[in-house]
Amino acid sequence: TVEPSATVEPSTTVEPTTSVEPSIEPTVSPTVSPTVSPTVSPTPTSTPVPQSSSNSNSNSNQSLPTATATATATATATATATATKAATPTATAAPTVAPSASTKQITSFSFKGIPNSKGIIFEKIHTIFVQVPLGTDLKKVEPVIEFKGASINPQSGVKKNFNNPVFYTVTALDKSKVKYVVIAVPGLDKVVIEPPQVKPGFGPYGDIYGHWAEDRIISMVENGAISGYPDGTIKPDSDMTRAEVVTSLVKALGLDPVKNPKLNFADLKSIPEWSRGYIKAAIDKGIVSGYTDKTFKANNKVTRAEFFVMAMKAFKYEASKKPALKFKDTKEIPNWALGYVAKAVEVGILEGYKTDNTIRTNKKITRAEVMTIIDKCITLTAKN
Repeated sequence: TVEPSATVEPSTTVEPTTSVEPSIEPTVSPTVSPTVSPTVSPTPTSTPVPQSSSNSNSNSNQSLPTATATATATATATATATATKAATPTATAAPTVAPSASTKQITSFSFKGIPNSKGIIFEKIHTIFVQVPLGTDLKKVEPVIEFKGASINPQSGVKKNFNNPVFYTVTALDKSKVKYVVIAVPGLDKVVIEPPQVKPGFGPYGDIYGHWAEDRIISMVENGAISGYPDGTIKPDSDMTRAEVVTSLVKALGLDPVKNPKLNFADLKSIPEWSRGYIKAAIDKGIVSGYTDKTFKANNKVTRAEFFVMAMKAFKYEASKKPALKFKDTKEIPNWALGYVAKAVEVGILEGYKTDNTIRTNKKITRAEVMTIIDKCITLTAKN
């Protein structure tokens, strides 16, 4: 597992810089008027009419030859004047404004083939809500994205499952990065309001940015294994209860909760209703069981040893028959967990704390650690 002392995974490669098209603004050339003096005969030269930047063949858009205005007057003669033809207003390309090297911004977001799916961008908190008609299948939706910067990952056009939040990273020319979270909102008539700021510059899930497990947690949010709290936080360093851990595992496996679950635990009333279907599904799959006193203790905080065993069972790993661990605190590992901990180390899911070569199986496990272990299990399963 990637523990707090683990090395941060490499960032995505910056793609070739995209050019920004210059904006075109019309510039109107003023009409040249003759100047008549009753006593002086000047021969002023009129300002040449600027050429149009347009490729049109229209004569009105071509530059006119330079003309000379002449005015003559005497005490008794009538003043005469010759003036150039009034110039037709032409469009001239404005000077190209190069984007700042630190520019990194999503400017437009919508879904291809889904009418009225234009995204509502809350730039201050880097959050985008995309309203879609009720009943829209969001499992494989193709996003259409416009952005400013060097690159975006995932790219526009890459289909994603928008039943869950999806995260995008925009990289600037100077290689600085910023993340946006995109959330689909079923119902075109819903009023979308700006969510609260979780941390400066970020809304929902903002407290995971910069965390050692950031990428693993994002993977689990996109997977649907974790959804966060009502205030938009994930609380990655908080402990997890048995009900929360089991629910996350079952969701990550893609299992459905059992409808109308029947649980025979003495402490059934203390088991949150939202978790009962998931707990029943986990019991049916042999992932978890109750205690000898016929309780489940759904609200107990989970230790690292307890979760290692759950995770190994969930992803069909057998306990190692000859565990050989060299951690300083190996003797503190409960006997019922030793074989599973050894297997997790063997396959590369666990590494222990490198700072002191411990495994700390009796320590309460954090949400970040849970998400990291689940994501590693999914990755290894996919490879095998």
